[in-house]
Order: sequence, then structure tokens, then C-alpha cells
Amino acid sequence: MSITMTIIVYTSVGTIGIYLVALYFLRAQPALTDVMSRMSGPAPEKASTAGTSLVDGLANKLGLRVHPYLQDSRFLTLPTSDLSLLHKDPAHVLGEKLVAAFFGLLIFPILNLVLTAFGLGLAWSMPAILSLATAVFLFMIPDIDIRRRAAAARAEFAQALSSYIDLVALCRRGGIGSTQSLEIAAQVGDSWVFLRLDEELYEAGRSGEAPWSALTRVSQQLGLAELGDLADIMTMTGDKGASVYTSLRAKAASLRSAQTSAEQSAAVEATEKLAMPLAGLAGLFMALLLIPAVTVISG
Repeated sequence: MSITMTIIVYTSVGTIGIYLVALYFLRAQPALTDVMSRMSGPAPEKASTAGTSLVDGLANKLGLRVHPYLQDSRFLTLPTSDLSLLHKDPAHVLGEKLVAAFFGLLIFPILNLVLTAFGLGLAWSMPAILSLATAVFLFMIPDIDIRRRAAAARAEFAQALSSYIDLVALCRRGGIGSTQSLEIAAQVGDSWVFLRLDEELYEAGRSGEAPWSALTRVSQQLGLAELGDLADIMTMTGDKGASVYTSLRAKAASLRSAQTSAEQSAAVEATEKLAMPLAGLAGLFMALLLIPAVTVISG
């Protein structure tokens, strides 16, 4: 059974390797959704994910070919809201995951070949099992990294959003209309949060969409509940300047209070993590003091 499994694993590795090399030199077929979006309007601006290296180019071409077939799969799902927040292309991320899994399949076979050349090689069934486990682990690593970065981006977004809401409230109190208040406040800051809001509001204005409707759509797309709350406030209050000013200032204050509580909880958690190492060091120090005394008494 082990010999059969080993043959299957390394035959698959060789086949996948040949396929990846062929993909790198062949032109990728664009997905139908991308073609239709280009025909219907300007393509959405995305951060550059595909680099110039061999691995990046291979991941990009592999993702473009495989993503149309796997994007609706129930077993292989990508964190679409996290990717949209980070401006990362789902096809390229899928290609990175597949390339990482392929290299995971190669690590232990190559290492075993080197050991075999020195007469220290293992039975090929063990590298086969380890290579499969490594491939699965490396396939999941990009998802973990994306979720971590998206969580940090959402926290940063919430911090900047409190300032943005204060700016909108000041504009409304100054007699500026709701739409203009949202647009003017977005143009004040130069961080990526303000730039993203300015971009979305600009696109909404060009398409004739209400700005609060655009903010609601973006909040659902990116998983930003705080932005949806801002859109609800602007929708319900309308042109009531005094009412919307009070509601916006209260929302900004609640956001800052939540951020302070979250930072305090993180500080307490970090402090608690230090308790165990410190207790271990204290125990070791006490043992060093007591061992000589116990030795003398017992002797």
C-alpha cells in the first residue's frame, strides 16, 4: 500500500510540475466576468499583486486559469470580503495557494533525495505523507495571513472612521448638504481609508447612486458594520442638520469608546500572557535556591 501511495504522489507531483511550467509560457484565458466588466465600464482599480518574479507570474497565470472553475465551489472558498478590503485579486491569491501547495509537495522528496545520496535516505512512504501534510498546510497559510491583515485593516478603518464622522458632522452643522458633507470630509484625509471612501463616493456620484446607498453597499461588501451605521444615520436624518449632527457626534464617540475598550482588553491579554513565563522563572529561581539546602540536609 505504501509503495502504491508513493507512486501516486510522485506521479501527481510530476504532472502538476509539467502543467505549471506549461502555464507559465502560455497566455492565460481571461475570465468571462472580467471581460464583461471591461466592456461595461472601467475596470476596478486593484493593487498590484502579480510581481515580475517567476513565482508571482506563475501564480497569476495559474490563478486566472483555475479561478473561473473553482470560484463557485463549496469546498474551496476564498475570504472575498477580506480580499476586497485589501484590494487583492482572488484569482492571484488562489494561484499563490496552489503554487505554495506544489512547493510543499516538493520539499520532503528533494530532501530525501539528498539524504539518499549520502546513504541516509528514508523509506519513500514517509516523505510522501510529510509532503502531503506540508502541501495542505502551505495551501492554508495565505488564508490565515489574509484574515490577519484584514482584521488589522478593519481596526484601522474604524479608527479613521471616527474622525471621518466628526468631519461630516462639522460640515452638516455648517449648513452643507448631506451629499457634499460626505464628499468633502472624504477629501480631507490622505490615508488609505479616506482615499477609499473618496473613491467610492466619486464612483457613486458618477453613476447617480445616493452616497449613503454606496456606503451601505461597501459596508456589506467589506464587512464594515461601522460604515453601515453611518449610512443608516445619513439615510434616516436626511437634511435635518441639528439632528444629524447630534447623531453623528454620538456615533463617533461610541466608536472611540469601543476602540479604547478593545485596546485595553488587548493590553490586559498581553499582560496575562507574560504571567506564565514570569511564574516559570520564579519557580526556577526558587528551585536553584532550595536544591543546595535540600542536598545538605539530606546528606
